[in-house]
Amino acid sequence: MESIITDIVKIIKSENNV
Repeated sequence: MESIITDIVKIIKSENNV
């Protein structure tokens, strides 16, 4: 279930980069 957390973190970091 950690894969979901990693996905969310990736999305958040991606949006933060923009």
